[in-house]
Amino acid sequence: MRKSTTTLWRNFKAENVPFRVSRDILKGKVLHAALPITIYISILALQIATIRYELDDHHTYDFVEGAIPHPIAPGLSDLVPLGTETYAYADATSATSCAKAFTDVEAYVTECGPFDGVIKDEGSVFKCAIFFSGGIPGDPQELLTQQKIRLLNSVTDREVIKIPTAHIWGSNDTLYPEFEVVLRSLCKKDLREEYVHEGVHEIPRPGDKVAVANAVRIIRRTIDRALTLQ
Repeated sequence: MRKSTTTLWRNFKAENVPFRVSRDILKGKVLHAALPITIYISILALQIATIRYELDDHHTYDFVEGAIPHPIAPGLSDLVPLGTETYAYADATSATSCAKAFTDVEAYVTECGPFDGVIKDEGSVFKCAIFFSGGIPGDPQELLTQQKIRLLNSVTDREVIKIPTAHIWGSNDTLYPEFEVVLRSLCKKDLREEYVHEGVHEIPRPGDKVAVANAVRIIRRTIDRALTLQ
C-alpha cells in the first residue's frame, strides 16, 4: 500500500545541532504537499535521498500520507509492485475534497509546526519553498469560500508567492511542461532560484551528479535567503 505524502522538513537552531551559517538556524520544519498528485513515502524518500544527504543532517523531514484512493501518477508505476494501492490528498475533480485537504494540511501545520519551508507546494506560512517540477496552485480563498477550483495565473494574481523559492525541473518534461512556467511566474522574481536539468518530470537521480549538485546549490541559496529575510 502506498499513499501520497507530505514532507515536513525541520531546520533546528544552532544550539541543537552542529550547524553554522553565520547565524542561528530557524526552528521549524519543511512541508511537502502536492495536491492532488500521488506520491508515496518510500518513493519520495528514495527520490530525494541524495539531495537530503548533500544537504547534511541538519534538517529533518516528516512525510504525511494522503488517504484518498487514486490511480498511480504517470511515470511512477515502475517504482511500486503491480497492483499496489495508491492514494492522493484529494479528488482533483471535487472542490469539497480539495477544500478538506487544504484544511487538513492547515490543521497539521498548526498542530505540528512551525515549519520553515515546503517542498513542492505553496504557502505564506512558510519561510521558503522548494519545487521539484512544481504544479500550478489553486486559489485557496475561492476553494474555501465558494467551493470553486480556480488555478492561479500571473495575469490575474501576479507574484502571489512572496517567499524565497527554488525551482528544479526537467527540460524534457512532457507530462506537465507548462506547469513550472506558470508556477515560476507566480513567485517573486528577485527571491527565486531556478535550475533546469536534462531529465523528465522527476527529481534529479543519484547517478546525475551534476544535476544533484546544482539542485543542492540553489536549495542552499534559497535557505540562506530565507534566513537573511527572517
